[in-house]
Amino acid sequence: LVAELRRRHPKIVLLANGTDALADVAPFVDGYMVEGVFATYDFGHRDYRPTTQNERGWKLAQIERAQKVARRPVFMIEYASVGDIALGQWAATESADRGFRPYVTVKDINSLP
Repeated sequence: LVAELRRRHPKIVLLANGTDALADVAPFVDGYMVEGVFATYDFGHRDYRPTTQNERGWKLAQIERAQKVARRPVFMIEYASVGDIALGQWAATESADRGFRPYVTVKDINSLP
């Protein structure tokens, strides 16, 4: 589907959102967007939190797999409470230190940085 979309519309900008399918669509997209690699909203506990080492490692491995297929910019959406500046700053720094382009927001994605 993504390959056909790219063929039919070669000039549109396509971003792949997700993790496990990134490598599959890598040749056909212009960038990757991944959510909650360093900070996430936990719907079970109804609270923001840093991701676990396992969660983070799995997502980073998927990005690395995709980058081996096709080097593309990586855009991150990290989730932190408005009041938890430390979590937001930590997530943004971790993301930027790896060369990703972070955006930190609340789970409803209704605020600007």
